[in-house]
Amino acid sequence: MTPTTSLSRNNLLHAAVALLLSLLAGAAMAYSSWFLGDNGPYFVVAGILGLMLAFAILINWRLGAYALAAVLPFEGLLTYGADTSGIKVLGFLTYSSIALTLLRDPVLFGRFRTLPNQPLFWGVAAFSFWSATSTFWANNQELALIKTATFVGLLGLTITVGLLEKRQLVLMWGLMASSAVLSVPLGYLLPAASERILVSGRFTSGGNDPNDYAGLLVIVFFVVFYGLTRQLPGSARLVLILPVLVGVLLSQSRTALIMLAVAPLFALLIPGTARRSARFTLPLYAIGGGVFAILVYSIPSLGEIASERYSILSQYQSENTWSGRLDIWQGALQTIQSHPILGVGSGNFSEVISADSSSTPYLGSVQQSVTVAHNMLLSVASELGLVGLAVFSFVVFSALRQASALTRGNVTLGMGLLLGVVAYLIGGMALTWEYTKISYFLYGSVLALSLRTAQEGSTREIATRGTRR
Repeated sequence: MTPTTSLSRNNLLHAAVALLLSLLAGAAMAYSSWFLGDNGPYFVVAGILGLMLAFAILINWRLGAYALAAVLPFEGLLTYGADTSGIKVLGFLTYSSIALTLLRDPVLFGRFRTLPNQPLFWGVAAFSFWSATSTFWANNQELALIKTATFVGLLGLTITVGLLEKRQLVLMWGLMASSAVLSVPLGYLLPAASERILVSGRFTSGGNDPNDYAGLLVIVFFVVFYGLTRQLPGSARLVLILPVLVGVLLSQSRTALIMLAVAPLFALLIPGTARRSARFTLPLYAIGGGVFAILVYSIPSLGEIASERYSILSQYQSENTWSGRLDIWQGALQTIQSHPILGVGSGNFSEVISADSSSTPYLGSVQQSVTVAHNMLLSVASELGLVGLAVFSFVVFSALRQASALTRGNVTLGMGLLLGVVAYLIGGMALTWEYTKISYFLYGSVLALSLRTAQEGSTREIATRGTRR
């Protein structure tokens, strides 16, 4: 049998399989209304596209990383319950594809073996392990298992992003930024997003909480605006600034506004990066002020709401400024005092704080059930104890230290990641963000760039030794 004959038979086999699948898809479309109602054809099309995406991810795991980044601003629309979401399905497919690729790709396996050389990797792994260990003493083990599964999935996300090359990281963050920009106009068009806007009275998109959504916009903006300066022209960065600022202002998120205003100042304080960051930071403040003035002038009602909401930031002694967070934090501190070392168990903060809500006026009279601590450090300390807080602090410190090292090595994307981690820390002081996915995109990106820098350093060292000999 000649190679040409074998090739022809393979082509015929592929054509036959494609024809059979086309016939099945056509039949499903024709009879879908009988089984799925009037929206049957849409479900069939969505199912076919989903199967095609799953097949593509299983062939190339990097497509899974890109898909996870692209759908992140719309995460709320893909959530169908406490433990079911499209994000988890994408993650499972991506991790399965990575596992299969590691078995046959020695290059990727070699890169995977070098990830444990970095402290940040062990910090994220230890945090997931400690969350799993807390299941043994948690009052509600079901909640502990659900949150532990989340942390294990986030460890997989960190590894996935950490295995990407630099050019692939740039593409991933570019896709996430494009998706974030599109989410702003889609906020008023998507049914679930519009419904949440009507309920909360604040702008959001993708079915997300307004504060979480605005914080995501800010972090993605910093990474791309400061980190992709060589890949993006000035006009593209301007296009990015406008929708992000509009989304933040319309969301009325005071936390996101503080992140946007304060985080760039840290870039001016970092030795070796102050001059480079100044040429981006000063125009950012100028454009931000201009956009805010235009919005207030164009939409007077927005100006009144924004003025009322943001002006109380100066009234730090008022309970309205903190929206009940002072009482929640007091309850968290009481929980830490009663369970200082081990905590109450991962995901069990809501169980404990709801039982003690009568001890604080705000919790007892306004909120029937408090589910989060609105401070990631207090949340970690109350659920995982001081041991968990030490591990989590090590994770954040390692991310800051390695991102700072990248900026000293003149890695442009490193500056964006450093500003992203700083903004994440600022937002985490008022939000429960220890399990937010964007932070693990940051951790994985820092791992990937640190690994690349270490490999380049080893290559230069070997070349130098060869030259001396």
